[in-house]
Amino acid sequence: MMLEGWRVFRIRTGWLDVPKTLPEELNGNRSRIFIFLDDLNGLFSTGERTQSPRAEQNTLLSEKSYHDRLLQVLDILEGMCTQSEIRVVATARSEADQWKLLNYDWKDKLWRRFDRFELAEPAISTTVKLLKDSVEQASLKANKEEFEAIANKNDGTYKNIIVNLRICLSQNRRVSKDDMNETLDGSWQDSYERAVKKHFAVKYVYDAIDDLRQAGIDLFPFLVEPTAVMVWGGNRVQRLFRQQQVRQAINYLTKETNTLRIANGRLIISDGQIEARGA
Repeated sequence: MMLEGWRVFRIRTGWLDVPKTLPEELNGNRSRIFIFLDDLNGLFSTGERTQSPRAEQNTLLSEKSYHDRLLQVLDILEGMCTQSEIRVVATARSEADQWKLLNYDWKDKLWRRFDRFELAEPAISTTVKLLKDSVEQASLKANKEEFEAIANKNDGTYKNIIVNLRICLSQNRRVSKDDMNETLDGSWQDSYERAVKKHFAVKYVYDAIDDLRQAGIDLFPFLVEPTAVMVWGGNRVQRLFRQQQVRQAINYLTKETNTLRIANGRLIISDGQIEARGA
């Protein structure tokens, strides 16, 4: 769609502001706007727990649910640009506990906007190809004859394959069917959820790490900390408080879990299990 001239806007986790005007990046161009809602379950979960940075000035801001704010955002953008110029794609996990986060009801005004598609699990052949391409790109050691066995053991997600490969890369291990974690359970997902329950700021540390990695910036703690605070947002007073929470979260991840470690002044993903924006 980008090759066809669509501009992609990804809705981030945290507080969802309702826009009064078109985003500045559009330069007044109201055509072909593609809105991407990745991991809708996570957006709803964190969106309900995040306070508006302007809540002190307007308590009504905190009373609107994430569902209502999202619906209002789509209404306003479609009003500014017309429905024909707006496309919205959302991804969501369909396990019962995850689906419950959305309070999904096909009669609901928000959900009536969407056509629902169940995505099939990856075919064995595509998982094998992913293994082959990724191993070659990362220069990992592996026996290619084991790739089909690894694909058959996999839980049916690409993410689990990527998590396993990251573990092998970070630990300089050979890719092997015998060391394959067959499911995300017990890997980054469990680690992430436990950490967030312990320190909610962990979520924003993960998001900051993801942003810095995508930008190709080394994970120096003095960069990760302010980036996490910036991603979290809030007013000046809130940011001072959240800075302390982010610092505590980083200390927890480096000293009480095996997710991160510090080497040569940088944060190192020690076991490959960190997967930002994964919850």
